[in-house]
Amino acid sequence: MSVTFIGMVVPYLTNRPMWAAVIVAGAMAVACAALPHKLGLLVAALCGIAVGVSLHWLQQSRQPSVCQGGQSYE
Repeated sequence: MSVTFIGMVVPYLTNRPMWAAVIVAGAMAVACAALPHKLGLLVAALCGIAVGVSLHWLQQSRQPSVCQGGQSYE
């Protein structure tokens, strides 16, 4: 069953923030597996989301803003 899930998710991983989110979430799920009531999955999901969003914002802030006509704002 997990192979099917991996096969469905991997084609959609198109940039570094997505890959980082998946790797962090997977690592945290394994690291927090001993938490009661399957809280490790919640922790893993939140950590993956936080890493993915943070890297996306960082990636967006490093790209120069472009207005109409191809000129940058800077």
